[in-house]
Amino acid sequence: MSRALSSDLVNWNKLDHDGKASTQAKDFTTILADMLKISFASFTTQSPWLMGTTLHISLPQLDFETLKTKISKAADCCYEIITHWHDEDEDAVYVRMCIEVWQTARNDGHKGCRTQSWADSLPADSPNRLQLVRVSSDSHATTHRAYNIRRKSATYPGDQVLAYFLQMSGKFSSVDMETFFEVFWMDSDGSFDSGKIIAQAPTSGCRSMLTAACSVVEHAFTERYMSRLEETKTPDGLDSLDTEHKQRLSFVDRSFCNQRGVAVHLPGVPAARALEKRRPSFFVGWSEDSPFGPQVHILDDKVVNNRYCMLISSSREPTREECEAMIKELEEELGVPTTGKSWVTQPFKKGDDPWFRADGVLEKRFKEEVINEAVRKLDAERRVCEARPEGLLSKGPSTDLDFKGAFNPEAPNGPRRACTIVVYTRTSKEDGSKTRITIPKQTTTTLGSPFLRFRRRGDRVWVFKEMCSSNKHAWKERCMTAKIPRDRPIIMLSSNPDRVTRRPDEVLMIVEFVKETGGAWYTQGFPIHDGDTDETWTLVDGDAIEILMERLRIDRQRAFQAGTPNRGDSTATRLNNVMSRSTEELPQISALHAVLLHYIISHGFTNILLVARNCPTNLKVEKCSGNGSQNRQLQFLRNMLPPSWREAHPDSIFEWKAMGASAFTGALVSGLQKHLSRIGGKVLILTVRPDQMLKSVVQHSRLHDILSQGRHHAMSFIWDHKTFLEVSDALQLDLEQGKDPTVAAWADILVSQIRAAVDSQMLPILQPVDWISGSEKSETAIRHVKNADECSQSIKLSSYQGGDYVDPHFLQQGPRGFNDESRRISTDYIKELFRGEGIDAEIIFPPKDYHSFDCWCEDGPDQHDPECQCTCSHCVRQRSCPCEVWVGCECPPLCNCHCVGCHDKVLTEDEKRKMIAKREQSKKRKREQADDGQTVPAGGP
Repeated sequence: MSRALSSDLVNWNKLDHDGKASTQAKDFTTILADMLKISFASFTTQSPWLMGTTLHISLPQLDFETLKTKISKAADCCYEIITHWHDEDEDAVYVRMCIEVWQTARNDGHKGCRTQSWADSLPADSPNRLQLVRVSSDSHATTHRAYNIRRKSATYPGDQVLAYFLQMSGKFSSVDMETFFEVFWMDSDGSFDSGKIIAQAPTSGCRSMLTAACSVVEHAFTERYMSRLEETKTPDGLDSLDTEHKQRLSFVDRSFCNQRGVAVHLPGVPAARALEKRRPSFFVGWSEDSPFGPQVHILDDKVVNNRYCMLISSSREPTREECEAMIKELEEELGVPTTGKSWVTQPFKKGDDPWFRADGVLEKRFKEEVINEAVRKLDAERRVCEARPEGLLSKGPSTDLDFKGAFNPEAPNGPRRACTIVVYTRTSKEDGSKTRITIPKQTTTTLGSPFLRFRRRGDRVWVFKEMCSSNKHAWKERCMTAKIPRDRPIIMLSSNPDRVTRRPDEVLMIVEFVKETGGAWYTQGFPIHDGDTDETWTLVDGDAIEILMERLRIDRQRAFQAGTPNRGDSTATRLNNVMSRSTEELPQISALHAVLLHYIISHGFTNILLVARNCPTNLKVEKCSGNGSQNRQLQFLRNMLPPSWREAHPDSIFEWKAMGASAFTGALVSGLQKHLSRIGGKVLILTVRPDQMLKSVVQHSRLHDILSQGRHHAMSFIWDHKTFLEVSDALQLDLEQGKDPTVAAWADILVSQIRAAVDSQMLPILQPVDWISGSEKSETAIRHVKNADECSQSIKLSSYQGGDYVDPHFLQQGPRGFNDESRRISTDYIKELFRGEGIDAEIIFPPKDYHSFDCWCEDGPDQHDPECQCTCSHCVRQRSCPCEVWVGCECPPLCNCHCVGCHDKVLTEDEKRKMIAKREQSKKRKREQADDGQTVPAGGP
């Protein structure tokens, strides 16, 4: 969409000698002109402009309301716009833009993302870096105070290069950068008066910002690298200079030296919107006695499950009152309401390890090992409230237990036998961020069961704390289940039936298992009668068994489908990264483009619609910053289009960012129907996966009718591991069309993708499938939609795993599980609870040897079950990577292997050696910890 720099425009090269800023300003103006369907000549663009500062563009022909409406409507169909917002006080619309969104968005944790290595960073002068554009209808908007233009000299690299460096080293926002360069002044000999610059600040926050910016400049002069800042424009040059200066190029990282850091979060949409406007940082003039540093850093990535977290320095250990005051000042600064749900972590001290790289990216290890752990610890502590008046073990009257047809603890006809009360708690890695808190919750809630009010001398109370996936491992394989004693009646208590098993076929077996001893299974989280809640205790017997089996069958789809989006994302990310870096023709991709071109011509499509959808969950917060998932989907679909067709029909390709449109309720189908009527012609609709368009069997029928009537087709590229169709069938080609050479060539490529076992845990192969065309329905699509439908239904089912109260004694855990100290504390506490009652109280912990299950696959059939999800060494070997030596891996772009690093082609040999050494060091540390019995991981060998 960019236009070449024309001679009749203002010459901006006196400011940026290579013309990149002027070219990018023109490109952004062109994009806005095409998006708004307004002549390019109608726009007035700021001159001069520094990349990294705010670009001002005016459109005097439109009033503000019309401008705001037009941009809001068009932004959802504009690939180059990440997000936008309007400022009523300024009568302006702010837009974050870049030329290639995928290059900017590569910070999602997948291979090739910017947070993984220096090699994946963008050059400082890359047009793919995000820029802030201010669009207004004010004709004077582009004539605000001009910069003092400083040319490049022997001691000074020029304003543009300094702006690049300030953006990376200091993480200043576009607005702050603009303010700094408006007041920045320097003598011809390279000296400048920072006091004179800072004195022009109108507010304390601005004063702090100018002080920080001057510190960056002063440090560059003092350490004698100001004249070498030109080198920092490339990632390699920046890394080299940073190494030479002992990792001291990052002002942000230096600002935390001898300081502490705290992570802060203000929940809610207003806070998210306010922070998006100020990213990547802003400055606050705290009250005089505040220990907090003035610069507030807005973190790019999620911290645990929280977006828009902040990192702030503190000169000392802040008090609780100071943290509360800081929260209040932040809310006032951002103009957001108090929610009462904001939080501040305990401070963590800066050590020798860096927190920020010289390019401004937050160190991944610091985020995962320090910030995430601090937030998880805070989340656990927040769940500890004052003890309930009746204590942990409730002794009040029972009104919600039905003992009819089961073991009766009241024994109305005389003394009953001593029984074993099994409090069964379980977690696994599939519980995600809840892993550390869920077992303490389950234990606390289940020990408060009304059943324990009827405990008697001679009973056993054994609390099982299992760390193993019941989805991946059967009851008979799980080591903990063999430890349940069978010498007396078993009363099994669980906070949710899925804590005992997620497998519907095991329900009857478990019920029979406890009934054979004369016991019963009672559970919460299983309301089946009118008036029942998650806290109701239900006897699993009779009709309840069938109800539970059906519920678990649907609920298990959540476990089955949990990894499907991630594996699809990995495949899409892998291909996006390869195509964005490759400078040569890729045979696999060429074959795909050729067969798709043949398919498009054969079916006579006149238009193509690319659809990218994200879930309605957290829609409002996600919308503030754009959506990484949508960026990935659109880039992938763009890469799928045959270049020749794309170049020949640029006006026949449409994009729709279906932000928050539900694929289950029908909102997406309704929106799609409107887009099709607006586009006209015979349309081919492209999505990455079928479930990104449909998650409902009902809506599948509705969409099929709509597309059939308009002769439109729907195609998706990533399917499950069971999908492998003949090319002609997949593309709905007739006998004659199927004889085209491109069909046979793609058939060979399709097979070549299978380099590892076809397994549910491997990455899916990429195959375009036309799943809605004409009157026939695709059985493959029906299967996918049905699975997605049941997964959506399962989300509505109870995921209750205990009440809000968590006894603090059960929160004591090691970094990855139960260490010796936490075991001792919990065991002593459980014995103290039942002291003097003549009750054998024990806690059964997971094994210390990393072994929570005994897989039976090795002794099973020769053909390994492709549905197996086991993580034992035998099963992992069945899904092994075909590459014998990782460093020398030669996997093609399209490949179903799931091995770490195989497709990360950008690492240098030195980086590979460092990564391998780091892995070996990590393995050694784990072995030492295992020998010392210090940690037990959350499931798996």
